[in-house]
Amino acid sequence: MGCGTPDAGDDAVGLLIADPLRGRLPQGVEIRTDTAGGVNLLHWCEGVEVLILVDAALATNDFPAGQWRRFVFPADRHCLKTMALCGTHVLGLVQALELAEVVGCLPGEVLLFALAGSQFELGVGLSPAVRASLAEVLDALEAEVKRRLRTPA
Repeated sequence: MGCGTPDAGDDAVGLLIADPLRGRLPQGVEIRTDTAGGVNLLHWCEGVEVLILVDAALATNDFPAGQWRRFVFPADRHCLKTMALCGTHVLGLVQALELAEVVGCLPGEVLLFALAGSQFELGVGLSPAVRASLAEVLDALEAEVKRRLRTPA
């Protein structure tokens, strides 16, 4: 699931990554996009074994623009809570994942690919650093999904 806000600079990265993945992943892998933050996450969790989320995070000194990181929820809960995922909504992704956990609909595996961005203003495009890292993130996501499809349950 690619998350983000269209036309809001680096915050659109999750949405922008979803489209090229459609042509790169095997049939049967469902790719969705969402612009509502964590509000729809409970619905998207229904019947899902593995959920992979892609979202932007605010760049910091330790996580500069253009870098990306892979997190596992709930194992990396503390790291995710200290990151500034770029949710502009009342219910963010981490809070929605915690709610899914409490109500018992959290998928067996949840991964979050966070891409650090530096510009989030409406009407601007991706920052050069984020644009330069898109191919690497796409390759990593494709490899992650294909590896999981080859691994017996």
